[in-house]
Amino acid sequence: MTFINNKLNLAFNSNLTVNSIVIVIFLLLNPLYGLFITTLASLFTKRISYLLVGILFVLSFSLMFANQYFAHEASDLSAYLRMYHGLNSDEVTIISIFNEFTSHINHKEPLWRLYSMLVGGLTNYSNSVFVLTTYAIIFSLSAFAAHLISEKGRYNPILILFSTIFVELSLVISGYNQWRIIIATLVFLIGLVIYNPDKTKFISRAVIYSSVFIHIALIPYALAFEIYSFLVYRKISIPKDGHYYLRILLLTIIGIVIVYIFSPILIDMLKKITLTTPAYQTYLNPDTLLHDLNIERDFEIMHYFKLMFLLLMFYVFFNWKYLQSYEVFAIMAFIVIEVVQFNFNVIGILFTRAALIPHVLFLFISTKVLLR
Repeated sequence: MTFINNKLNLAFNSNLTVNSIVIVIFLLLNPLYGLFITTLASLFTKRISYLLVGILFVLSFSLMFANQYFAHEASDLSAYLRMYHGLNSDEVTIISIFNEFTSHINHKEPLWRLYSMLVGGLTNYSNSVFVLTTYAIIFSLSAFAAHLISEKGRYNPILILFSTIFVELSLVISGYNQWRIIIATLVFLIGLVIYNPDKTKFISRAVIYSSVFIHIALIPYALAFEIYSFLVYRKISIPKDGHYYLRILLLTIIGIVIVYIFSPILIDMLKKITLTTPAYQTYLNPDTLLHDLNIERDFEIMHYFKLMFLLLMFYVFFNWKYLQSYEVFAIMAFIVIEVVQFNFNVIGILFTRAALIPHVLFLFISTKVLLR
């Protein structure tokens, strides 16, 4: 008994020492260096607490991102601050927020406005608190998603966090400059990961649909997932066989055809409806994308040889029989978006929002090729 107690005390003291060093690293160094060193250490020891690293990740990166001067009037950040202060009025109530959403859905998503009003009401509409709180939510959702995708430690969650910062910049750039879409995307992805057709679906569906009320660009994904879950995802099938992936291939092709054939009809209807006309002008009008954003439309094969895609291809190659259903859904969505992107008359600026979702999920799953 004494021997066992001595071993437990030794393990506790060793873990305490290692995690104390991790705290010191994040306190003394830039968060980028701190995350890099901690990730490198996590490859050689399991003594590092992910809960501790997650907390340090959220605190350090939130403070780093919030430590800036928001002066550029044309930036998304300044637009968010103007929307935030626009709620500082006695005429704005919870009921009015939902009423405005039903009459003018563009930039009127109720969950985002309720969150902004709550922070503003508690802080007398402080810019610094609002900015810091928003970044804390973004990085907290990222840390929680990494925990879920790590499958209770089967995959290194610290390495997954590392990939969100260093492997590809989609999450960092969008998290810095496009708060609503990145928060909505992370919420949607968390809903996908916790979805289990063999258990209650209420919580996961509530999470998935709440993303729509943060940014309406998630509406197509929520609808697509319902179709996917009805046709393919009725029960968890592991290991997956060739028949499963044949159905996935057919469903992907059908998805591409539907977007090309029916989207122009739907878009033409949306631009004629008073409720959705502003959303059409922002997200679906091809002139907005081509003239304002000046995005290149040429196909470049080298685009798909980035580190994130290479890691993902290796992961799929070695684990194709055991892919999670949310991973298959992300790959399907990515293929549809990548094929459709070369016809901007169909989707307009919606492509820039829709393309973000599978990219962010790929960031989280790409490093799973490296088993802990």
